Amino acid sequence: MKVSRQKWIDICRGLGIILVVFGHYMQTLHLKYNGIFTEIFYYIYSFHMPLFFFLSGFVYKKYTKKVFFKKKFKSLIVPLVTFTFLYTAYKYLIIGESIQLFDILICKSNSFIHLYWFIWTLLWTQIVYFFLDNIFGNNVYVMVISLVILTISMINNYCTVLIKLPFCLGNVIVLLPFYVFGVIYKENESKFGFNCLFLILVADILLCKIYNFGVSYALLAFDKWQIDYLKAILGIIIMVIISKKINVLKMDYLSITLQKIGRESLWIYLVHGFFFWGLFKKILFFIPDNNICIMLYTFIYTILTIFIIYLTIYIYRRVKERIRFDVLQFEK
Repeated sequence: MKVSRQKWIDICRGLGIILVVFGHYMQTLHLKYNGIFTEIFYYIYSFHMPLFFFLSGFVYKKYTKKVFFKKKFKSLIVPLVTFTFLYTAYKYLIIGESIQLFDILICKSNSFIHLYWFIWTLLWTQIVYFFLDNIFGNNVYVMVISLVILTISMINNYCTVLIKLPFCLGNVIVLLPFYVFGVIYKENESKFGFNCLFLILVADILLCKIYNFGVSYALLAFDKWQIDYLKAILGIIIMVIISKKINVLKMDYLSITLQKIGRESLWIYLVHGFFFWGLFKKILFFIPDNNICIMLYTFIYTILTIFIIYLTIYIYRRVKERIRFDVLQFEK
C-alpha cells in the first residue's frame, strides 16, 4: 500500500509540474491572443500551485526540531539560494536587467524572487505548520485556525499588506489551508471516496466557465476568494483521482514517465525559468496564426523543456555517481 501511494504522489507531481511549465508558456499566449488561451490559462492557475502544497502536506512527517530544520536547509534553502543567484545573473547577462534590493525583499514581479515565490512560501508554510502541529497536535484545530486567519485576511482585504511582507512570508496565510488539507487527507485517505471523476470535472469546468476570472496565488490576487478556493479544491481532487487511476490501470509507460518527472519536479521548477527568455517567444512569431498550431507548438515546447531539464539532471547524477565510485575505488 505504501509503495502504491508513493507512486500516485509522484504521478501527481509529474502532472502538476507539466501544468506549471505549460501554464507559464500559456501565460504568454493569454496576454497575446486571449480567447481559448485565456480560459486554459485561468483553469490551470486555478489549482496548480495549491496542488503542490496539498501534496507537500500529504508527505509531511514528524521530525525533531534539529532534524526538521536540517532537512529544510538541505532540500529547500540551499537550492533556493543557489538558483536565486544563478537566475539573477542570467537575467542580468541576457537582457541587462538589474534588480533593486527592495524589489527583491517584497517579491516584486520583476525580481528573481517572484519566480521562486512558491519555494519561499512552501518553506515558511512547512515551518509554520511544524510549530502549529507541535503546539496543538491536532490537524482539525490547525485547519480551523488557518481558515479563520484566512477569512479575516480576505474580509479585511489584508492581501495588499501580506504581499509586501519580505520573502513571500504573507503568502503562507493563503496557502497553509491546502497544506493542512494534504495532511488531513493522508490521515483519512480511506474515508475519502473521490470516485466521481466525471461529475467533479464537469462541476469544476462549469464553475470556471461561470466565474471566468483569473487568480494569482503568487501575487495574492483574487476576484471572489471563496469561489477561487472551491475551484482549487475541485482541481486538486481531480488531479488526485487521475493520478490514482493512472497508477491502478497499470498504464506502465505513462506511469513510469510521470513518476520520473514527478521525482524531479523541484529541479524542473527551479530550472524552467531559464527557458522563458529562450526561443519560445521568438519562434512563436513564425507559427501559423491558428489556435491548433499554436497549441501544438506550446505543448511540444513544454515537453521539450521538461525533457532537456530531466536529461541534464540525469546526466549530472550519473557523472556524480561515477566520480564517487572512482573515488571509492581509489581509496581502496
